[in-house]
Amino acid sequence: MKETFFEKAYRHVLSWVLTKRAVTIVLAIILFAGSLALVPMIPQNFLPQEKAVSYRLTGDLPAGTSLEKANEMAVKVEDILKNEKDINHTQTVVNGEHIRFSIDLKDGVTKEQTSDFEKSVRAKVEKLDDEMQVALSPVGIVGTSGLALMVEGGNAKDLETAGKMITDKIKDIDGLENVESNLSGVKEQLQLKINDQQAAEKGLSPIMIAGYVRELISGDHVAEMQVEGKTTNVNLSLNSTSGGTINDIMSQKMTNPLGQQVSLSEVATLTKTPSPSALYRLNQQPYVQISGRITTDNSSGVQAEVDKRLKTLDLPKGISYHSEGQAQAMNEGFTNMMLAMAVAVVLVFIVMLIAFGNMLMPVAILSSLPFLFSGGLLGLYLTNQALGMPALVGFLMLIGIVVTNAIVLMERVKQNEKKGMAVGAALLEAGKTRLRPILMTALATIGALLPLALSSEGGLISRSLAIVVISGLLTSTLLTLVIVPTTYHVLHSVKERLTKKKTEKITEKESA
Repeated sequence: MKETFFEKAYRHVLSWVLTKRAVTIVLAIILFAGSLALVPMIPQNFLPQEKAVSYRLTGDLPAGTSLEKANEMAVKVEDILKNEKDINHTQTVVNGEHIRFSIDLKDGVTKEQTSDFEKSVRAKVEKLDDEMQVALSPVGIVGTSGLALMVEGGNAKDLETAGKMITDKIKDIDGLENVESNLSGVKEQLQLKINDQQAAEKGLSPIMIAGYVRELISGDHVAEMQVEGKTTNVNLSLNSTSGGTINDIMSQKMTNPLGQQVSLSEVATLTKTPSPSALYRLNQQPYVQISGRITTDNSSGVQAEVDKRLKTLDLPKGISYHSEGQAQAMNEGFTNMMLAMAVAVVLVFIVMLIAFGNMLMPVAILSSLPFLFSGGLLGLYLTNQALGMPALVGFLMLIGIVVTNAIVLMERVKQNEKKGMAVGAALLEAGKTRLRPILMTALATIGALLPLALSSEGGLISRSLAIVVISGLLTSTLLTLVIVPTTYHVLHSVKERLTKKKTEKITEKESA
């Protein structure tokens, strides 16, 4: 049968590498090492971010803001949203100082358009009021990346200080939005301090003073009356045209048991102080959680920048922090996938060891596996796709595909050796015979994954999986046809030398 152009070219290449085995192996090692150098330059995440179709926009005004002022701010935000062409529907809820918007985008918007929408809306709304805390986040999508830092140790004051330091340090990192701590919900409260000595001199007890101040602020239930057939409570409280300021309250006078009038300002002070709206404990210990939303596919890059900045902080003594959320999920997911790959390689080796009945061929076949990572990493780097769980699943798939192609080649070599052919001739004949089915298998797999690789919206089964399989299969298939025969030839030569030396030693002992 006449050789095709590809078969003839491959036969010449294989003949050359079998005579230049050392050069071939050194070049292969350099190629593999070079591909590993690409890892720091490839974005990394846990899961890809899907295209968002619904968003939640929140604006938190300072505590105590009137409903009227909050509504005015909501109208301004609505005017901004009206000018966004990608919005299909919005819903507004104003509750006290809190403003909430539910936003639905139009069908057919692309991922790039949603990204532009986020940047535009966030920038415009933040300019409305410097005191309003703005947060814009997608609703109900998988793959949303989140930053979570747990700050522990020390006392409550040190935790609050550390939380503020960390938040201020990382809030301007590119790709990180909505940075806040669980202590962000601070509300002003009235704090009453009673001078016990002055109160005693005026014939008053702290309980009497505190009770009187509470009645002035919240009122006192003094009676009940019938209004239109319904029982209504009558409350007595401070009447002030200024709305009950601290000065109004402290200027009030109360009567002591001796019947004397005593001004509140003589025995106590009343001040406004910020106080957290909730208390948080983890394992019965107070903690602060810093959270944020990662808006880029390079989650590892954002996390690395966060870690870099936090190392420069001089936190209060006894304060420690650790990462959770996206960083923890990535570490656990990557570890589990690496373990799965290792188990897959071991199982494949055991099966081949039983099937071939010797160590040489399984080891030669496994020598092609490192180069699937070379192609996969190069593909991710060239297409700027992230190394995440879908990409790792692609690498796991490649182990089976690449090994299958190598088995097809080595099985033919085994048949040739049984016919009495020398190892070089057996490899050349097997390469020529198995070239067509190996290439057909690879090209069929690549063709099936091309639509996914070329699509812009692949969801969880993302482009990165297809790109890893395609690029890894291209390089590993070509290198399988070169590296596996070369490795087997080297191992076979080493085995013959060891066998020859062992035979010579036995012959020398028998002669002696």
